[in-house]
Amino acid sequence: MRKERLSEILETAERHVQAKRFRRAAAFYRKALALARIGEWEWELAQVRLADLHLRKGELGPAVSHLLRAQEMGSAEPRYDMLLGRTLRLLGKPERASSHLFDACSSGRDRASALLELAQATADMGNRRMARSMVDIVERTDPLNEDLRAARIYTQDA
Repeated sequence: MRKERLSEILETAERHVQAKRFRRAAAFYRKALALARIGEWEWELAQVRLADLHLRKGELGPAVSHLLRAQEMGSAEPRYDMLLGRTLRLLGKPERASSHLFDACSSGRDRASALLELAQATADMGNRRMARSMVDIVERTDPLNEDLRAARIYTQDA
């Protein structure tokens, strides 16, 4: 009974996201957190989806909190590292961000995007030459990447 209710709540939350009713979606994800047990995949999913919603609103601190809780599950999900790294970089913590972004580079699917984020974090730490090298790698391996131009500009000398 609890699992069925939890599934209904998550489905409703996803429908609200698809309809761009983000405040309602967040309320349903919070209901899911209250019903799910720590360690269940539903709990982890609700944490990540709440982090996504906070990121959409520019609320970086709460997003980091939800992502860290999701990672506590021991999940080696590169997407979590990518989101966490990007968020920490935007919070002005490039050193912490870079370790997560490095881990996210292990994902075949999001490798180029993670490497571009890592390049920006590297530039934030002052090593623009290394950052440009990372952008060059993406340019050779994924020349149509939509974030390539912005990363190239970001990593240029000031």
